[in-house]
Amino acid sequence: MQGATAMQLEANQHLLTAEGDMLLITNLNIAGPGGNTEPVAAGNADDAAFSPDGKPVASFKAPLPILSLQRHGATICVECEGGAVCILLAPFLAV
Repeated sequence: MQGATAMQLEANQHLLTAEGDMLLITNLNIAGPGGNTEPVAAGNADDAAFSPDGKPVASFKAPLPILSLQRHGATICVECEGGAVCILLAPFLAV
């Protein structure tokens, strides 16, 4: 996922990161030393989204590159190039 600009959207304890045609949903609570759970600092959220320590909980491959993301409760709207719109349901985001 190099070269493209990632867009990010925070949703409760999760970070939605879209880059190219991929959407990755990551848990923002990362287990630190000794199993302590700490939120990711805002400056480190981009690095955490694609690292094994970032606790990814879901992913989605869109049919075309993603142009924008919107979320309302458990519903994620993904707008793609060419006019395609994908509606995703992620109930864990509504908690």
